[in-house]
Amino acid sequence: MYHHELVTPNEGLPIRVIEHRGNESNVLPHWHQAVEIDLVLAGSATYVVSGKTLTAQAGDIVLINANEIHGVRSAQSTAETSAVTLLMPYQFLEKQLPNFQFIWFLVDQKNPAYPQLVNAIKRVTTIEAEPTDGLLRLRQQSALYLVLYILLKHFSQYRDVPNNLHGTTQQQALAKVIAFLTDNSRQALTLTQVAGEMHLSTGYLSRLFTKQMQVSLMQYLQLIRLQDAYQLLVTTETSISAIADLTGFANVKAFRTLFIKVYQQNPLKYRQTHKGQ
Repeated sequence: MYHHELVTPNEGLPIRVIEHRGNESNVLPHWHQAVEIDLVLAGSATYVVSGKTLTAQAGDIVLINANEIHGVRSAQSTAETSAVTLLMPYQFLEKQLPNFQFIWFLVDQKNPAYPQLVNAIKRVTTIEAEPTDGLLRLRQQSALYLVLYILLKHFSQYRDVPNNLHGTTQQQALAKVIAFLTDNSRQALTLTQVAGEMHLSTGYLSRLFTKQMQVSLMQYLQLIRLQDAYQLLVTTETSISAIADLTGFANVKAFRTLFIKVYQQNPLKYRQTHKGQ
């Protein structure tokens, strides 16, 4: 997920349910027109949400409101790491909640209803494993609406500032920039070249990107390349030098240095440890 992400619901459900298991690559900063609820089941992960860094352990809920820029900076890369994500599309929430554009969710573990919310989220995902019958989707939808009810009753607040369905003008500009970076990440790009393509001044683009994404544009470009390289590393037998070349790194040293910084292992050792998990 590189930038603004479109959320497609699961078949038969008004939301998207995603299960994460084992080692996965880091998630680059992005945003979407949906409320995201992440429940860490095992292991831990470091999130960056609207510029704030937090580490979530097993049993922790990370809730991201619509259009909040967020990502996973690092994760414990073990087979035991697991989490579940519920993505509630904006259009679905608008239909269910009057004046939703002014509703913001804030999850506090000290709230007495917190354990109830955790159990309700787990229920949404565990129903999928139950024997299939004509009432399976009805049970799952019932569990989903319980999550929404608990959120609205115990973890919501009204604000004068709307949560903005279409995103800010700055986010719209960033979406174009990041789409360009993603499409051209294997090319040798400079900040000046990107600014020219976007018809923006170099200084403005640099300040805007760093402020909104909490990382510089060129660092983000390297992370896109790293994410592409990660997939090649764990799913193919392509050599380390070829992976560096294929994904746009200036040389294999640059790839290896960034990989070690992010994953705390050199690429070859990481492949030997994690491939096939």
